[in-house]
Amino acid sequence: MKEKYGSIQMMRGIAALSVVFMHIGMVENGAFGVDLFFCISGFIMMHVTEKSGYQFLQKRAIRIIPLYWLTTIVISALVLIKPDFFKTLILTPEYFIKSLLFIPFYYTGVSGQSIRAINFVGWTLILEVFFYILFFISIKINHKYRHYIATGILVFLAIIGLTVKPENMSIRFYCMPIMLEFSLGMFAYKFLTKPNTRKWGTSTAVVAIFAAILIWASLFAQKYFTHFTEVQRFITAGLPSIAFFLLLFKALEGRSVPRSLMILGNISYSLYLIHTFTVQGFSRLVYDIDTYSPLGVVLTVVAVFPITIFVSWVSWWLIENKFTEWIKRQLKI
Repeated sequence: MKEKYGSIQMMRGIAALSVVFMHIGMVENGAFGVDLFFCISGFIMMHVTEKSGYQFLQKRAIRIIPLYWLTTIVISALVLIKPDFFKTLILTPEYFIKSLLFIPFYYTGVSGQSIRAINFVGWTLILEVFFYILFFISIKINHKYRHYIATGILVFLAIIGLTVKPENMSIRFYCMPIMLEFSLGMFAYKFLTKPNTRKWGTSTAVVAIFAAILIWASLFAQKYFTHFTEVQRFITAGLPSIAFFLLLFKALEGRSVPRSLMILGNISYSLYLIHTFTVQGFSRLVYDIDTYSPLGVVLTVVAVFPITIFVSWVSWWLIENKFTEWIKRQLKI
């Protein structure tokens, strides 16, 4: 991504790290990272198709499928080898195939009923893929107005979800208002990339950064993920997420982003898909960090996070970097 969009790469890292916090039991806050991801995704899809939508789906597939399939296969193998290690997941051929094909399944486990994939965070990728398909259709209809067309479809689906409330699980899943967060990102792109827009001065940028930090802190203080309705989540997480995005983008426009945060952004996809391995593996094999304790806090800081970051970096380098580049060369994409 171009240097001028370094802030977006940084925000991808922040979003992934927030989700990591969500899956550490003694913290269990940070689910808004998903909402921020969706806003960022809407922006990026507009950016990568600015001139053309050529091979859009092929490029998206190469970007997300290899690592997602790998994590799904590894989790499935672990379930077969050591099923008692997994508290809520039961593996079936149907679940496995649906997960690989980005089809949600309605799962009833010890924690109740939920819509999910074998990789726990995979439900968000299923929505991402659905958005890619809608966006691709919009490009084919009219490239210039692709954001309007895609938004119209998403609004229509959200209205169905809120008014008709379909009994079919899949239809209800794709009609969740959280899908509108992709539209927030698309329109942010049109707003932020207008020609001749003025860059913010240093004092304004500093104020914006502090405002963004306050938004992040307020979101982090919420446990909306478990008890807010779908509409409430869009209002209390989606809208603040796009505000966070806009503030940081403008504040850092034309300014360099710390290299460490850029690296975190680079590995964000691997971090997002792999962190449950390291976090839950450490909690069940080494020390319980799901229950608060002073030692658990220390171990999380000095062991869990460094291990998770390192494993994610290795995954990024091997799978996202080397392997996907090899695929692109083979397919001449």
